[in-house]
Amino acid sequence: MENEIVFREAMAVFGEIYDKQISEVLLRAYWKIFEPFSDEDCMKAFKRILEESSYFPRPADFMKILATTHKERATIAWLSAVKTVARFGNYTSVQFRDQVIHSVIEAMGGWVNFNMFKESERTWVQKEFERLYEIMEKQGRHPAYLPGTCETLNSATGQGQTQEIVKIGFEDKPDTLPAYPEGRIAGMGK
Repeated sequence: MENEIVFREAMAVFGEIYDKQISEVLLRAYWKIFEPFSDEDCMKAFKRILEESSYFPRPADFMKILATTHKERATIAWLSAVKTVARFGNYTSVQFRDQVIHSVIEAMGGWVNFNMFKESERTWVQKEFERLYEIMEKQGRHPAYLPGTCETLNSATGQGQTQEIVKIGFEDKPDTLPAYPEGRIAGMGK
């Protein structure tokens, strides 16, 4: 969690609701638990505890919720990637709104090779994807998009990118983006 003010306010609410004195030592201990997680995940955990718990939450209560949140995001990312490759194939370059997916797929051999596994390997590949997602999620920088077979072949022959990039998970249309001449990592040149 990055927003310490919101954290302190939430803990004060817990103190009021559960009639518990919130000392500075207690705040520091709970802050260490929340520190690695996003503000959004922490606020969901606070809300869920308020809705479900009749006692002041222990660290383990929060950790169960926060661990589930990470697992859920990883599974949603897997489903999005598999659905996208089924719809567009590996030939098209794609950009996911959740750019962590780009890093995971790059680590698994790239978009061109993604989903070339046998059906008997699907469970293992999904577990590996989800494991990598949890690792890559902590990184700050991710590729801006994933080049497909057409772009890769065109680049190899010196023709550059000739297709638009399909956008996945963006509510605001259009479904495609123009080519990124400045390089594949957002904000970085070649």
